[in-house]
Amino acid sequence: MKIDWLSNESHVFLNPKALPLHNLSLNKVIKDYSLESHIILATSGSTALNSSEMKFVALSKNAILNSSKSVNNHLDCTKNDILLNALPYFHIGGLSLYSRSYLSGAKLINVYSDSLKWDANYFIQEIIKNKVTIASLVPTQIYDLINQNLTSPPSLRAVVVGGGALSKSLYDKAKKLNWPLLPSYGMTECASQIATAAINFKWETTYPELKILDHLNVKKNEYGNLSISGSSLLTGYIILKNNETQFLDVKTHISNESDKYLITSDIGNIKDSFLQIYGRSDDVIKVSGENVSLSRLDHILLDLKTELEYNDDAAVIYEKDERLENKISLVFTKDNIKSSKLFDQIKNEFNKRVFPFEKIKNIYFIDKIPRTELGKLKRNQLICDLSKNNHQL
Repeated sequence: MKIDWLSNESHVFLNPKALPLHNLSLNKVIKDYSLESHIILATSGSTALNSSEMKFVALSKNAILNSSKSVNNHLDCTKNDILLNALPYFHIGGLSLYSRSYLSGAKLINVYSDSLKWDANYFIQEIIKNKVTIASLVPTQIYDLINQNLTSPPSLRAVVVGGGALSKSLYDKAKKLNWPLLPSYGMTECASQIATAAINFKWETTYPELKILDHLNVKKNEYGNLSISGSSLLTGYIILKNNETQFLDVKTHISNESDKYLITSDIGNIKDSFLQIYGRSDDVIKVSGENVSLSRLDHILLDLKTELEYNDDAAVIYEKDERLENKISLVFTKDNIKSSKLFDQIKNEFNKRVFPFEKIKNIYFIDKIPRTELGKLKRNQLICDLSKNNHQL
């Protein structure tokens, strides 16, 4: 894929499988709203919406380059490095590798293809063949590498892990296989990474802190939401709804500052120049009057899957309850529907690790659990799918 990063040409990068019909509409929007020298990407939750309502992020090429320059500095990336891309170009995690290669002069090897599935063994072979030094992956891919007991090739010095939170148990297992993982927090709206573990972190000792990148300023607003300013923020959102388009610049001033901030739904803590993420404010529900973080429950389930070597898909959902307001349930795919003892084991172990009001109330089975291309759970879509046709154990 070739991009002239200095030209006024704009690009629309969409998942060809999920969003094949929106290119023409977006190209018209680029002209209508003077979005020259921009790249348009779908937000990670867009494919969960119906086809009549879509949300896209407009990023200037300059914003992407500003982010990539800071990431290269953070990773000490130079022309002597060899980068490997295994992520979709229509997601910022994959796209940003191209801009980082452009700025640093590092060679970029691409192993992502729209027509081929991710293959952990092929990924390893390409690292060895090309003596790759830096790569970017998502937690789902890390899980596959660990599940197959694959060790990190010696040439690899950093693997940035974004696209979702990396559980500590998965991180610990990766350490034993010598994977130099750098957990990262980022978003499309900020053109990739916001805070990432340091390249010189003694990663064999403990779970690393996330260092806020130099080009960004992160603070909490009056409600506790993380708010971000800097040179890599989106220009705005493009909303396509019922064949009509709307452009929204959502950045705003806070605390009488001159810089504009992007107010996120994420909750966390900032100490010095390090960031700790607790979860999303819209991922917290009430159960019996208590706040419950679905993100935390997701981590517990992922830890159990890793420990019990359960390789099929599973997810945490919530259901409305007249007495409790909400209740927690588990969903499994039907692949091993006869393995009732294993499901009971997962349920029992899960219940030992949570508060009494967070214990599992129901177990359901479904053909497929909906996820994004990067493996993020589409929880609302899953709940909707189950409401149409659920199978309770």
